[in-house]
Amino acid sequence: GKTPADCTVTFDSTIPDVTFSEDDIKYIGWDKYAANGDRYPVTNKNDDAFQADTRYRLSINLDNNGLTEVPVVTVNGKTPDYCTFLDFAGEPELSIGCDLGTPALPPITLTVPFTTTVKLGGSTAPGKTTFELAVVGANAGEESYKDVTVSASVTTNGAGSYEGTMTFKGTFQQLQNMLGAGVFVQQVNAGAPNWTYDDTVWSLKLRPIELAADDAAPEYTVLIYPTYIEDDGSFAPDLNAYPVDRMSFTNTYTYTYSVPVRDNVTIIIGGEKEESKPVEENPNTGAPVAANMSTLSVLTLAAAAVAVLKTRKR
Repeated sequence: GKTPADCTVTFDSTIPDVTFSEDDIKYIGWDKYAANGDRYPVTNKNDDAFQADTRYRLSINLDNNGLTEVPVVTVNGKTPDYCTFLDFAGEPELSIGCDLGTPALPPITLTVPFTTTVKLGGSTAPGKTTFELAVVGANAGEESYKDVTVSASVTTNGAGSYEGTMTFKGTFQQLQNMLGAGVFVQQVNAGAPNWTYDDTVWSLKLRPIELAADDAAPEYTVLIYPTYIEDDGSFAPDLNAYPVDRMSFTNTYTYTYSVPVRDNVTIIIGGEKEESKPVEENPNTGAPVAANMSTLSVLTLAAAAVAVLKTRKR
């Protein structure tokens, strides 16, 4: 939260008759290390605040104060990366460079809402089904956010709309690396039978709101944008569109249950042959269902007729 302009430098010399003060500073500069190890100058020393969990290079050139040999120097209790004399216009200066790191903040969690809608393409509704989302592309290198964990799933049960949350958990700096540059999110196609998965891609990009305090991580909003799929299969956010409130996916379940049918039953009464209608089975028990009782009725009538004939003969 502080800036280079907020820093003060004090000196403590153990060399007899040699002292240093801020008046001896000829040059002081700060560089910030990127995730890939490259360094970039901190050009605005009044506004570029130090970020958590980040490494910086401090470079200081001092008047040599008559020294002819490079002294033993420590910076904040540690040996600098270099300490040497540099000749500037015939006047040697004591040049010191040291890497300093800022402390990491506790992991923070960012959330992004989404809705998964289940539609029916047939007459049968599905049971419980879990759908997951995943990051399918990013504008930053994976090494810069390697410790960030991502999770997103929702369990549906039949037709309807179901709300879920995608979470990103990690250090302030790694989340900024990942979402500051932007990531792309798509639903995982699990290949379950009878399902048609929505393959829409969304773009997520971080927008900082404010710094809550000097020692706290900024509060963030994750913006959600529609996404183009280029001819080469790459993704590009539609930054000309307005951000939406949540990601949305629609999956279709297509299945129609058909009742199994037995082979036709042949009945012979009085020497004549009749073809009965197919007898449907109860899908749970295998027994004939009430809707096809004609065959059973014929059998019952036939048995009754035989009983009557026997009675008359007596």
